[in-house]
Amino acid sequence: MPKTEMHTRDIPAPYHCFESEVGENHWRNRVAQCKVEIKGNEFLGNYLRGENSIAFQLGHLGDLVE
Repeated sequence: MPKTEMHTRDIPAPYHCFESEVGENHWRNRVAQCKVEIKGNEFLGNYLRGENSIAFQLGHLGDLVE
């Protein structure tokens, strides 16, 4: 039966598995690029954060895991 519940203490294991398969640099580079674009034009902030929400969330999760 698939696991349907996850506790905060369980997050690092699947994150590291996903990160090793995909590569953290993909979403870290996208987040960095978005931040540069937002800095150049603050009106893009909400739009870029919404369109790239998964990349921002993975970046935040990576920061928490570190």
